[in-house]
Amino acid sequence: MSLLLQQGEKYSITALVRSDAAAHALRDLGVTPVPGTLDDSDTLQQAALESDIVLNIADCSHLGAAQALVKGLQAKEEKGILIHTSGTAIVSDDSKGEFTCEKVYSDLDISAIRAFPAGDTHKRVDDWILDNTPDIKVVIVCPPLIYGESSTPTSTGLLKRQSYQIPFLVDAYLRLGRAATVGKGHNIWSNVHVQDLAEFYVLLLDKVLKGEAHSGPDTGYYFVESGEHQFGALVAQIGDILHRMGKIESAETIIFTDAQLDEYLFGHQESYSTWGSNCRCRADRARSLGWQPKRANQLFACLEHDVKAAVAESRWLTFQR
Repeated sequence: MSLLLQQGEKYSITALVRSDAAAHALRDLGVTPVPGTLDDSDTLQQAALESDIVLNIADCSHLGAAQALVKGLQAKEEKGILIHTSGTAIVSDDSKGEFTCEKVYSDLDISAIRAFPAGDTHKRVDDWILDNTPDIKVVIVCPPLIYGESSTPTSTGLLKRQSYQIPFLVDAYLRLGRAATVGKGHNIWSNVHVQDLAEFYVLLLDKVLKGEAHSGPDTGYYFVESGEHQFGALVAQIGDILHRMGKIESAETIIFTDAQLDEYLFGHQESYSTWGSNCRCRADRARSLGWQPKRANQLFACLEHDVKAAVAESRWLTFQR
């Protein structure tokens, strides 16, 4: 949003808000607030009807919200545009941290992407959108693990500045008292700095409006990555940082049991997908638009800052010896 606001009068921005405080804060930034939640289908449909472009970046697994936004765009006299955020987990495997997979998926290979089953909730929403929108222009953006801190204005104190994969691990480690891998941690994920991701959205928006971006079920996927990491190495460094901070009892990593995944993360099945899978991709289509990430391969350089930010936001601030 910060980068869109910097475009001056080029865009008139409307945003869904869940509280009066958020509405007032965003109004002060020049954003028109629409009170509601993702479950308020009528509100979402009307907001989409009154917009030329919808950027759905709230919850990529919320099918009802996506359906309401599509319905609103389809009711417009002129063809609307939907930029939907999904995630590269749609091409993840079931390695459970036990091995590294050499397969890397390009966003140019739409047939391979679309061939994945809709078991992943992201993919189920993606498939519904692509199969039910012949009359609107649709683009799907798929980030991998997102790291770093955004430059979103913070004076409001209401705008989220971190993604979830690293903060949820940190929170789990603070409660467990140790850093732990999902499986052996041999799995590899792609990653992207949040500011590079934000800059891609702004570029994509401009290209879509100019008719210079691919869209639709055959060409409309964009992966957005600028590096890779092995989860075992990531977890080891998080553990080292937390131990140096005095937040966990040892820097040595352990392996989560299924029971611990159920207690401290998202349950063992979803945790295997989120932190234990291989999920490797290449943003070939995104780069063809002229996107040039400025912070490539900076995950480990940013990690200490990200871990400290996650600790500050966690309610498990100290390890109880």
